[in-house]
Amino acid sequence: MPSLILASYSAVMADERNSDQSARGGIMIPRDEDCDPGIFRLQNNPFKALGILVFLATALVVTVFKQRGRFVELRHDWVDMENKFEEPFQCPTAQQLGKPDIWTPNEHGKPMQVKVLVYNLYWWSLFKKRGGNRGSAGKLIRQHSQHRFDFMAFQECFNIGWVLGDAGLENEYELHQGPYGKCLALHRATWEVAKTGHTVVAEDTYWNWYGKRGVQWLRAMHRASGKHVFFMNYHGALSVNSGGKCGGWTTAHNLLKVARDNGRHGDTIVFVGDFNS
Repeated sequence: MPSLILASYSAVMADERNSDQSARGGIMIPRDEDCDPGIFRLQNNPFKALGILVFLATALVVTVFKQRGRFVELRHDWVDMENKFEEPFQCPTAQQLGKPDIWTPNEHGKPMQVKVLVYNLYWWSLFKKRGGNRGSAGKLIRQHSQHRFDFMAFQECFNIGWVLGDAGLENEYELHQGPYGKCLALHRATWEVAKTGHTVVAEDTYWNWYGKRGVQWLRAMHRASGKHVFFMNYHGALSVNSGGKCGGWTTAHNLLKVARDNGRHGDTIVFVGDFNS
């Protein structure tokens, strides 16, 4: 008769539980022997539960840290950045930067007018995903070129010939494809290039990192007046309004140093870009 004894015992236990529930206002309070031992121990030992959470969080952080190279690679592929893995940028000291002394432009002689276009093309979306959207950027540039731009500066630009080709203006401009997705175009009939270059001045913060940040520059002579312009095109470091890993003060002084080192006294300095600030 073991089965009958077990059935009777189970029925008695059920009656006792129902009686306990009625006596406690209809709320079933589980007994210790009904609880899972592991859960019960965690409920009564919050420090152990906290320790497990800390362990899991630490494991997640370590995994992300070890896979950071892969995350960076995927991010670069997404936005079409080149030069994926380089030596870290070394932040210059105040002594290396020197004083931010910038001259006043030469205002004597014939007048000089300058028309400038600044355009972040969002290459990853407009060109990589949508194939140029039937030349929409070029058509927009052409629409505003009744009086030609003297300089055009582009950020997130990986093929300046494609952009100006869509505008039908590639033969009128001297095109300069720079590193880190920056491009310059200069109107040939109005300007003569004297010097061009690119200088790395910053690097993104580690938590919002896409790479180093440089300024693309050129020095050009205005044919009609003989005056010179020192033109700078910059795509600012992330995170926004930080100046990058070296900070805003250092990055700003580094940009001034580029103008001081490569321009000449009397040049009109034109500094444009998407500053991320």
